[in-house]
Amino acid sequence: MSENTDISSMHLSGFARAIALVAALNLLNFGVEITAALDLQSVSLFADGIDFLEDTSINIIILISLTLSVAVQRYAGYLLALLMLALAIGALFAAWQKLSSGTPPDPHLLGFVGIGALITNLVCAFILARFRRHESSLVKAAFLSARNDVLRISRSSPVQL
Repeated sequence: MSENTDISSMHLSGFARAIALVAALNLLNFGVEITAALDLQSVSLFADGIDFLEDTSINIIILISLTLSVAVQRYAGYLLALLMLALAIGALFAAWQKLSSGTPPDPHLLGFVGIGALITNLVCAFILARFRRHESSLVKAAFLSARNDVLRISRSSPVQL
């Protein structure tokens, strides 16, 4: 093995630890948001909770894929696409149910949970930022996913950052 391979594998090992931490943070926030969504009967929190589950799944699949061949990684991408479709269908079903009832959730608690989501996504983006220039598309995807979640939440939040 060359010295470059050793450095690259050490860098990848650091990425594996980072992606595992990001997956755990996303899973924790999924639990918080789904619990709050059920309590508040909020479709938007339910959809955002589903997004955190999607992020968790993406990160776990990326973590597993790091040890697999490029051909198998392509199939992992197909799996991610199917997962995202299934979660979108779940969010649409929740929206349909909410439209049937028509009661708005408590805006203060909704905002508090949203700020928590923003903080979680910021932490995840900072954890993954040092890997943003890695040559692996899966590694880049993990960073871009976390970064884009921060941008999405900060643009839709009533709180000015």
